[in-house]
Amino acid sequence: MTAGMEVAQQFNWEAPDWISIPANNLGSVCTLCNGLRMLWEVGLTGRLPRTACAQEAHANPLQLSCPTGLEEYRPVPATKTLATAIQIGAPVS
Repeated sequence: MTAGMEVAQQFNWEAPDWISIPANNLGSVCTLCNGLRMLWEVGLTGRLPRTACAQEAHANPLQLSCPTGLEEYRPVPATKTLATAIQIGAPVS
């Protein structure tokens, strides 16, 4: 949640239009958004930014579940990539 607060503070408590973050295990995406939501709920920011999380093309279960409204989730076998932090076909969060 601290990352969301740091972003808001760096922008003088005005949320940016967009924040882009690697999906990884999705925990950092959730906590970033929770921190930003908390600031918005207590009135420190006037709006919530849109958040985009990126997944590797062959380790993208979240992106594949979007057409079903996130109702169907299936892990995918991740293929080898140089960006090992996003080589996660079954995020734990």
